[in-house]
Amino acid sequence: MTEISRYEWSSSEEARKNCAAISQNPASCENYIRTYFELTSDTFILCGTHALQPTCAEFKRENTKPLRLISAVGMSPIDADSTSPFIRSNENIITVNVAELSSSEPLLIRRNVVKMWKGIENDVILRTPRGLSSFEQANFLSMHKVKKEVLFFFSESPMETEGCGLHKVARVGRVCEDDPGGRLSYNKEWSSYEKARIECSIEENDTDTFYFNQFAGVAESPNSFYGAFRSQLAGIGASAICKYSKKSISKSFASGFRDSDSPDSCAKANELEELSRLRLKPLIKHKISANPIYIFHGKDRFVHVLAQEDSRDLSNRSFDILYVGTNLGNILKIVISNSEPGSNVTGRHAVTLKVLPSNSKITDMSLYTKNGVEELIVVTEQSVIKVPSATCHLATNCAECLSHGDPHCAWADGAECIDIRTDRRKSASQDSGTCDVVSFDNHKPVLIPPLKNKDSLKVPVCLCETEKVKKPCATEVIQKEIVLSGSSEPWKYITVFAVGVLTGSIFNYCYFYFSRNKPSRLTDDSSNEHRQLLLNLGGKTAPSSRSSSSMTRPITTTSSTRVPIDAFTTSSIADEMFSSTLSSANRFNTVSMHSSIRTYC
Repeated sequence: MTEISRYEWSSSEEARKNCAAISQNPASCENYIRTYFELTSDTFILCGTHALQPTCAEFKRENTKPLRLISAVGMSPIDADSTSPFIRSNENIITVNVAELSSSEPLLIRRNVVKMWKGIENDVILRTPRGLSSFEQANFLSMHKVKKEVLFFFSESPMETEGCGLHKVARVGRVCEDDPGGRLSYNKEWSSYEKARIECSIEENDTDTFYFNQFAGVAESPNSFYGAFRSQLAGIGASAICKYSKKSISKSFASGFRDSDSPDSCAKANELEELSRLRLKPLIKHKISANPIYIFHGKDRFVHVLAQEDSRDLSNRSFDILYVGTNLGNILKIVISNSEPGSNVTGRHAVTLKVLPSNSKITDMSLYTKNGVEELIVVTEQSVIKVPSATCHLATNCAECLSHGDPHCAWADGAECIDIRTDRRKSASQDSGTCDVVSFDNHKPVLIPPLKNKDSLKVPVCLCETEKVKKPCATEVIQKEIVLSGSSEPWKYITVFAVGVLTGSIFNYCYFYFSRNKPSRLTDDSSNEHRQLLLNLGGKTAPSSRSSSSMTRPITTTSSTRVPIDAFTTSSIADEMFSSTLSSANRFNTVSMHSSIRTYC
């Protein structure tokens, strides 16, 4: 990846001084960009936190500095840690933010950016009611435009009537894009705001319902939404994916209004009585429920999801592909067949990509295609990384190629696993029944380093040339992880064998030593004392022999797979990945860390 342009906009000195008097955290006095709006083909607006004073700035594409600034309440969150989704609607931006530093109540706001920039004041702002708790300690995930509706997904504290031990419940909210506002004194409030509970749960006869109630992420496809959920129960490492129809969501919201006859219209409250009821009780009775199409058990917990709808295999069968990011830096590729009946749809885990260190906060994922080659872009708070969207090239035999069930992969010419999107051959087959039976771990994470651009240097590029101390790039750390993972298995058994040999040698030495010096006859007491002495010596000696064995037999390994790699990352992510690698290395006394590519910044 290549940097196209860079725009610089920091908090002003005055804003920093005011912020320092309020906040004890210096990081909160920086400027974090949160909103983007394109005014013309060569002019755009950025809005940021600006040291706890939300501000927007105008930029020309050829200028790196802002042309002018304007205060923008509600256009950006005050706190940099807040998640604030937004969406453009004609000349408006619809977003959800806390409007004042002293308040904790988020407001759903629609503001005309063009009029705001021309100096036309607050008569064009639309918001949710103040003081009525439209959102209860809410965490917002994403916002989407569906025809004339704007849907937004979030989680919040449950109402008393739906608590049942749940800490959080998942919600979807909805407003009309062209909402004119309410009547009379409600003219600055939404007349179409509703919210509904979203459920992703397992229900069986004669058992309690198991809820995946922690909302992790949402992915949009042309006809559906995919939700990633986690269980709130401690000790149960379970995450799930549920699928919801856009049509059914819109139908559920329309059922609460009187003028919901037209399926293409966005229903809203026209009567004052109906609007008063909606302001007090925006939560509709109907729940939007679904059973999981995929459930994952393990240490990984879902944090982000990306959907790719209608991928085709060699037989032209349709599949949906989900890329699910986890808290351990893995990305799971889930394949969902569209040929199965609706109630029987289940996902299949194709492959796990290991691309990031643990606890990397994934903020976004997207697919990028250039010259027919599709790549997965992963964005974290510290880096932007691209990796292949399929791992066909890493398969070494027919069974490994096809047993993953990846519709992108096929076995060709009896010798190679190919990506059918870029390489179509007559000999290609996706029938796993023709493969020889070979044992392999189908779901072991595939360590897959970032891709290298063809037009870049022949070595990975790391964006930390200004560092005085040379630090390893993320590419080198990833290669070390490959070596570490490859070294852990075979040498474990060799170490156990060496410990056994040394322990036996010590016992034999002790036995012959005391045999030469003992009397010809031993009483029972002295015999017991002798036996106890041997046991004590053995107990004290065994651990030291284990340590000695490990120190004198360094673990070495070679990696059969070396993929050309490139990293678009900052020095901070390299530090974190290097620390993660070192913590893994501490499990061994001596580890040989040979890297096929060694790049320093």
